[in-house]
This record gives sequence, C-alpha cells and structure tokens, in this order.
Amino acid sequence: NAGCSETIELIVSNATKTANDSPFAANSLAHHIQQPIELKRLLAAVYCVDDHLQALAKQETLKPGEQLITPDGSCYTSHWVRLNGNKQPAKDSGVLARQKEIDSLHQQITVDESALEQTDSDLQQAQEVRKTLQATQLLLRQQQQRLHRSESEANAKLQSMKQQKAQEQQYRERIAEEIAELNLQQEQDAQQLIQSQETMALSEAQTEQLTESIELLKDQQQGMEEAVSSAHMGLQTSRDQYQSLQIQLETQRNNSQVSQQQLNRVTDQIEALQVRQLTQTEAQPDAELIASLQGKLDLSLQDRQSAEVKLTGAREALSNIELVIREKETTRTKAEAKVSTQREKIEVLKLNWQGINVRAETLQEQLDETEFEAETLQLDLDPDAQIESHQKQLEIIRGNVHRLGAINLAAIEEYDTQSERKVYLDQQNEDLSEALETLESAIRTIDKDTRGRFKDTFEKVNERIQEMFPRLFGGGEAHLEMTGDDLLTTGVSIMARPPGKRISSIQLMSGGEKALTAAAMVFAIFELNPAPFCMLDEVDAPLDEANVGRFCELVKHMSKRVQFIFITHNKSTMEMAENLIGVTMREPGVSRMVAVDVNAAARMIQE
Repeated sequence: NAGCSETIELIVSNATKTANDSPFAANSLAHHIQQPIELKRLLAAVYCVDDHLQALAKQETLKPGEQLITPDGSCYTSHWVRLNGNKQPAKDSGVLARQKEIDSLHQQITVDESALEQTDSDLQQAQEVRKTLQATQLLLRQQQQRLHRSESEANAKLQSMKQQKAQEQQYRERIAEEIAELNLQQEQDAQQLIQSQETMALSEAQTEQLTESIELLKDQQQGMEEAVSSAHMGLQTSRDQYQSLQIQLETQRNNSQVSQQQLNRVTDQIEALQVRQLTQTEAQPDAELIASLQGKLDLSLQDRQSAEVKLTGAREALSNIELVIREKETTRTKAEAKVSTQREKIEVLKLNWQGINVRAETLQEQLDETEFEAETLQLDLDPDAQIESHQKQLEIIRGNVHRLGAINLAAIEEYDTQSERKVYLDQQNEDLSEALETLESAIRTIDKDTRGRFKDTFEKVNERIQEMFPRLFGGGEAHLEMTGDDLLTTGVSIMARPPGKRISSIQLMSGGEKALTAAAMVFAIFELNPAPFCMLDEVDAPLDEANVGRFCELVKHMSKRVQFIFITHNKSTMEMAENLIGVTMREPGVSRMVAVDVNAAARMIQE
C-alpha cells in the first residue's frame, strides 16, 4: 500500500505539474472543486470546453495526461475520443441534435476542404513565384559573377596602369638624369672638340703622307706582282722541262733494264752452250754458235754503254734544272714575303685612315649637337693656350662637380609626390589604428561572451551528466572538472565513479564502463542542444545485458526528441527499434538490404 500511495502521489504530482504548465489551466475542473484535495489533484489535468467543435480544434494541442470534457460528458485526449451515449438536456437530446452536430461537422469539413483547396492554389502560386525567384536569383548570380569578373579585370587594368605610371615616372627620372649627363657630356665634348680639331689637322697631314706612301706602295706592288708573274712563268717552264727530263730518264732506265735483261739472257745462253760444248763431240758448230752469241753480247754491251752515257747526261741536266727551280722558288718566296708585308702595311694605313675619318665625323657630329661652329670656336680660343692647361682646368672643374655631388632636377616633384604619399600613409595609419582598436574591442567582447556561454554550457552539461550517469550505471556519480583557470584555454576532464568501485583513473575502467561514460556525456550534450538525429555505431558492443537494458531505456527516453540511427548486433537493442534494416548475402558476392517495420510486423502477428 505504501508503494501504491507513492505511485499515486507521483502521478498526481506529475498531473498537477502538467496542468499548471498547460494553457487551459484556467478551465480546469479543479477550480470548481474545493474538497477533497486528492480529487482536486486528480481533476487538475481535466479541462472544460463548450462544445465538440472547440474540443476537436484544441485536441492537437493537448499534452500527455491532459483531457478535454464537454457538457454532454464526452472526453477528448491527444490520441483518443470517448463520446457519451447518455441522454443530454432537452435542447441537445435525440437524433436531431446528433444530425445537427453531423451537419455542422460536414459544414466544417466543407469549409476546411475549401480552405485546403485555397491553400493548395496559394501553394502552387507560391511555388511558381519561388521558381521565378530562383530563376531571377540564378540570373542575378550570373550577373554578379560577371560583375565580379569585370571588377577583377578592372582591378588588373588599374594595377597595370599604376605599374605603367610608376614605370613612366622612373623613365622620366632616368631621362632627367640622362639630360644632366648629356649636358655634362656636351661640356666635355666642347673641350674634346679642340683636341679633335688639332688631331684632325695632324690626321689630315698624316693622311696626305699615307696617300703618297700608298701610291708608292701600289707601284712597288705592281712591279713585284709582274716579277712574281714572270717568276711563275719561268717556274712553270722549268717544271715542264723537269717533267720531260723525268720522262726521258724513265725511258733510259727502262732501256737499261731491257739491255741488262738481254745481257743476262745472253750470258745464260753462253753458259748453257759451254756446258753443251763439254758434252758434245762436234766442236765446229758450237764455235760458230759461241761466236754469234759473242757478237750479240758485244752489241748489247755497246748499247748499254751508250744508254749509260745518255742516262748520265740526263741526270746532270735534271740536277741543273732542279737547282734552277730551287733558285726560282727562293726568289718567289722572297717576293711573296715582300708583297705580304707591303699589303699588311697598306691595310694598317687604311685602318688608321678610316679611324681618323670616323673620329673626325664623330667630332663633327658632337660639334653639330652643341650648336657651335668650328671657325667661331677657333677664333675664340686663346692662341697661346696649350692642351695641358685645358686638361688641368678640366680636372679642377671635374673635382668641383664631384664635391658638389649629383644634381637631382626632379627633387621638387619627388618632394611633392612623397608629401602626398606621407599624407595618404598617415590617413591609412589612422584608419588601421581605429580598425585595430575596434577589432580589439570586438575580441574582448567575443572573449567575454565566450567565457559566459562556455561557463553556462559547462554548468548545464555538468548537471545533465550528473543525471545521465546514474541512470546508465544504476548508481554512482560523475561530474566535469576544468583543467585550467582560463575559460578560453582550459580543458575538461570527466570524473566518473561507477557504483561499488573506487577508481583513481579512467584507464582503470573496463571497456563497457568507458562506453557508458562516453554515452552519458553524449546524451548530456544532446539534452542541452538536441540535434535532428544521432547515429550510434555499436555503442552497446562492450556492454553486458544489464547495462544494455539501461542503455536502451535511456535511448528510448531520448528518442522522443531525437531520432536515433544505431548499428548493433544485440537482440535487446534490436527489439527497441521501430524499423530494422539488415544486410544479407544470399549469393556469394551479392548483398541485399532488407527493411522491416517492427510495429507492422507486430500487428501482422497479432492478426
């Protein structure tokens, strides 16, 4: 009885709490009852309405445990309706009253259907307007992209124009420097002009001398070329004679070889005949043969001697010709060496003459650029002045200019430009300082808000985890602690103690205890800021049956506000699900998904 009374008190207290929070608390039946208190508490969640239409309109706003009652005794809750079949007062009794109520309901349905049709038409119009707006939005986005591209191109052109302007400024500065250098160079050229005129006079005199020398050298060259030509002709004639003598010498050598061969044959024949003479008995024919052979031998010897005499003469003539050829070659070599030397001298003189002409033209061009005339300058020059005095004076002027340093003709323009740039940079510095102060103020505000929100969130999550942990473990306690003093950089530690254990470190907890602690932390955060859905991947794998039951109860409690999608192999967790989706492989390598509605399956079993 004590347990039942506690249960009734809990139900009454929950109903009272729900009734006090309901928007219909003013129409509760508890306001019409004074005694007893228990009945007043029981009727705290029962509200009065005028008719069935008002009850039907307010039925969807009812909370669990709340009821609406009409004057005829009909009862309405959020999920069911109980109509009173007893007789009503005379004005509402009988079939006519019910028919009237049905007609009113039909009228209400007609009105609702017309309103629904109007809503549908409005919805279609809104969808068309939405499509039109989406198309307009797409066009605006495209136009925005084109504008962004145009802006980028304009920025690029502006940057290139700025660079071009800077380059032009640099070019102007270089031009000013070059103008200053040209002015200085003009002064130097005016001084060099005097030296150049003197050099040009000397060069003209040297040119005349060189021209005469060139004419003489040309005459000498022509004579030497004629001598070389005659030497070449004589050399060619000597070569022809040498070749003919070579031919004759070869002919004599061949004749000598032929004679020697004949002599050798005759000698061989004589020796053979002598051998035969010893073997033969008849001497007269052999003597005749020997005599004839001896005559032939004498003739051959005479021919050989005459050939040797001719060969000796030819050799002497060939030696003389070779000596003449060597003398001609020596003469030709000397003549060619002289011609080459004279040509080199002529080339050197031509180069000097061309250099003098180029120098004279250069000096004349420099003089033309200075807008002076040579005759006027010569008249203005001091006739007693020397080049050394002018050079000393030039060195003194150069030293003075060097001590003065470079003259910047664009200094005024640069000063104006740099002044404008300084003003612009000062404005930029002020803007940056203001922006920095604004940013630091915003950072301080954000840090302040962050600390406050973090502290509030930490306290709320700490309260939630202190409630979730005992529900999951069936006792024990857990809370959160900060690891640092600064709320922006501090860490958070979970201090957990399961029931019946004294743990000094979370590493000493089992896998199931760690999983439940993590689940308590996640559910505490979801209680604070629930998401549309939550996915749990085999969270119940390390849990035993008792812990799985508590885990399922908490998930079922949380599923009223959060949709859970969990992956599990536990049958108890599967029984809690409303829809099951499994993967099966009937054939090797072919997976299929099978979905089951648990409620529909339960209804099928009951039927």
